Amino acid sequence: EYVSMFDRPTHNGRGHMPLHVTEYYGTVSMGDPPQEFGLVFDTGSGNIVIPSLKCGDEACEDHHRFSSRTSHSAVQLALEDGTPLRPGEERDTTTITYGTGKLTG
Repeated sequence: EYVSMFDRPTHNGRGHMPLHVTEYYGTVSMGDPPQEFGLVFDTGSGNIVIPSLKCGDEACEDHHRFSSRTSHSAVQLALEDGTPLRPGEERDTTTITYGTGKLTG
């Protein structure tokens, strides 16, 4: 029997579970006071995306969204380098493309 290096034995030893379809879940907290989010970690990406209350897309409305108004530690950023947003200033936008879609913000 051929066993891929991306497979591992199941808990009962009766077969193999492919690791390439494994999902990692977790809970993260952001802000002060903390706001909790349940995530599926994308191990093929270095990005974690948390939707804000300003997102009106159907995909955002199906999930818990971050409220910067209720967070004492939230900072609006102008640039990807972490520069804080000044009053009246425009912010950078970026697009992240995934295998099944993309997001811009």
